[in-house]
Amino acid sequence: DVVVIGGGPGGSTTATMLARKGWQVLLLEREHFPRDHIGESLLPASIPVLEELGVLPAVQEAGFLRKWGATMVWGTDPTPWSWHFRETNQQYPHSYQVWRPLFDQILLDNSRAHGVDVREGHQVLEVLFEGQRACGVRYSADGTTGTARARFVVDASGQGALLGQRLQLRRWDDFFQNLAVYAYFTGAQRLPAPDDTNIFIESYPHGWFWHIPLHTGWTS
Repeated sequence: DVVVIGGGPGGSTTATMLARKGWQVLLLEREHFPRDHIGESLLPASIPVLEELGVLPAVQEAGFLRKWGATMVWGTDPTPWSWHFRETNQQYPHSYQVWRPLFDQILLDNSRAHGVDVREGHQVLEVLFEGQRACGVRYSADGTTGTARARFVVDASGQGALLGQRLQLRRWDDFFQNLAVYAYFTGAQRLPAPDDTNIFIESYPHGWFWHIPLHTGWTS
């Protein structure tokens, strides 16, 4: 019924929810998991989604640090200030600082457990169309190419934006020209408790800096 392009959180979440409704879903992911990825700091709004997917117990058992809020140095005042999720969200007072290779693997394995046909090492090369309607994809795997036909195609390829490029929907934003440079460190100092698992964000004249503690002992 559906081909999903990409096995990251967006693709695996979509695939699982469709499969739970009885749809036959094929998910094609170009990498082999676990794979490196940036973006570790979740918000509480993700918790009900993880609950709906049935994957929250696995996320809890993974040992990720609970994130209770954020600490900021933002604006003209150099004094750090903190805010906490419980101030506005009593039902979900925390989220998690996740290690993405493990987190994404948990979500993808959950798709498999719900009957999704997950194929890693399959890179989608193009979306096929019949007139104005997407009808499948052409992909590459192990040096060969193949096609998969479907009633619907979901593009969860992230920055690859296969459909966005194919349909010429992407637009350059002259203002939003941002570049992120990231690395992982050991031995980084944490904030004092109770904010020691917060994300710490500092603003500068030409950008901002993040500091995210991880359960591995590393800091993003």
